[in-house]
Amino acid sequence: MPLPETLKAAVVGVGHLGRHHARIYSQMPGIELSGVVDIHDGAFKNLELGPGKVSFHHSIESLLRSRIDLVSIATPTSTHRPVAIPFLRRQIPVLLEKPIAATQADAQVLVEEADATKTILQIGHVEEFNPALEACRHLIEKPRFIEAHRLGAFSGRSLDVDVVADLMIHDLDFVLHWMGEKPNLVHAIGIPVLSSRIDMASVRLEFPGGSIANLTASRVSLRPQRRFRLFMKNRYVRIDFLERSVECAERRQNNEGVPEIKPVCLEVQEGEPLKREIESFVDTVRKKAAPRVNGRRALAALSLASEIDGLISARIHRWDENENGTRG
Repeated sequence: MPLPETLKAAVVGVGHLGRHHARIYSQMPGIELSGVVDIHDGAFKNLELGPGKVSFHHSIESLLRSRIDLVSIATPTSTHRPVAIPFLRRQIPVLLEKPIAATQADAQVLVEEADATKTILQIGHVEEFNPALEACRHLIEKPRFIEAHRLGAFSGRSLDVDVVADLMIHDLDFVLHWMGEKPNLVHAIGIPVLSSRIDMASVRLEFPGGSIANLTASRVSLRPQRRFRLFMKNRYVRIDFLERSVECAERRQNNEGVPEIKPVCLEVQEGEPLKREIESFVDTVRKKAAPRVNGRRALAALSLASEIDGLISARIHRWDENENGTRG
């Protein structure tokens, strides 16, 4: 069945991030933001919507009484499975904020439901649409060494997951995607600082092909930072996701056959990453194509994040045992 010229969009959860989904949909040509869901009345007051009538709901059941062609879900991670399933079962394409779920089991259910119903499930790994990455994507081939720092201030949000699933998940996704294989060795250390979960983590991944990735994430940093450094056979790329800038250099031979380092000029096109992500989602829906970050890719990143969590938790447990033993 062909899609209508104007698609009806909905957003479930219009808190810190969901309200931006609603804003973007309400301003997009060919899209009618027809419904918004949130359990809190106050969330509706913070919306900045374009022209058009939007219905407000306190439940998914109420929203689903009307026609919905696609939906963004920006509720707490622990609710992703029960919130997304009703839409997938009705074959309504879903853009689900990252991480895909709080547990591997929940993520697996979502992936299997999307496959069974042949419904688009795109996961909101928004850094995939950062202009800095868009500018240098074509230059990234299997890296030999990766160094990533993703640091942010404590916000009090997303505390139903730890920093690995909250922030490092972006970098785990990139590393797995670029390496094209799972790590065979994982070293991890981390600590809780301001929450009961892990707020800082440092991870070293070693891959069967010999490549290594060192990743650091913190949500209690005094200075924000989101940087990637990639070392390839004959190329170096530095991506600053926060400043949306790129540096690149290549090893080349001059006219005398002597190797030298040459900078590569790259132009970064301005643009809001979330807007690009939603535009890509809508385009995927219209073309009935595969999303750039599908459920299986997101599940792979979450599975690695869960392994890292287990390693860190075991280390923290050993620390606690040693401290208690010493005190005794």
